[in-house]
Order: sequence, then C-alpha cells, then structure tokens
Amino acid sequence: MAILAILLAVAYPSYSAWRQNAGYKQAARELALIMRDARSRAISTNLEHRVSIEVNNARYRMERGNLAYNSSAWPVNFGWISLPGETLLQSGAACDQNSNVVATFFPNGSSDSQPVVCVMAEGGNVKFKVMVGSQSSGRVVIE
Repeated sequence: MAILAILLAVAYPSYSAWRQNAGYKQAARELALIMRDARSRAISTNLEHRVSIEVNNARYRMERGNLAYNSSAWPVNFGWISLPGETLLQSGAACDQNSNVVATFFPNGSSDSQPVVCVMAEGGNVKFKVMVGSQSSGRVVIE
C-alpha cells in the first residue's frame, strides 16, 4: 500500500501537467479549426466569412457575409461557442493585448489581416499562438 501511495505521489504532478497542456492544445486546435473552416466556406460559397473571437470571454463564432467582398450584412452561422475549461486568451503578436479578434476570409482564400490569438497558461506564459500566417493565402497556423 505504501508503494502505491509513493507511486501516486510521484505520478500525479506529471499527469496533472500533461492534462493541463492537453487542454491548451485543444483550445488552440479548436480556434485553428474554426478559422480554417471559415476560409473553406468562403471559397466554396463565394461569400466572405469571418470568425469573431472574444478574448476576455474565451469564445468565438462564425459569420457569413452577404457579398464576396465588402459585405454589408453578417448573419451568424452559429451562436457563441466557449472554449474548454479555464482557457485564457490574449491577442496581438506579442500576446499582450486583450482586444477582440476578427479574421475575415475572402472567396480567393485570402484574409483581410494576420490576426494572432494566444492561448495562455495561468501564469501568463504563452502556450500556443493561432494566427493567419499569410494574408495573401489565408493559411492558418499554430505555433
């Protein structure tokens, strides 16, 4: 019994850290997935699509434009979806901003900007960055 207690005491911190890191990775993948989906939908429907990310609330949604370019109406594809658990987000290339992020994708696959969303650990360490790596291609990457 004592050996089992010792093994659990040694293994639990490693398991806990692994589980927490898996949560960070899941949040980054979810953000990248929705951005890639918006890009694909823009190409396939010939309509602008955008992803709005509320950094302080750790949630996102996709909206469809009414035109291929310069849309004037943005119906919501689906309501806000919250990221898992206690996800903390920041924005900006240096991961030091709390401003919301909007990534708009056009029918040619490009993006209007190169937004960066950072998945943060509780201590303020950057775990992952999700971004549009190239504005001309609209390619979404995770670093």
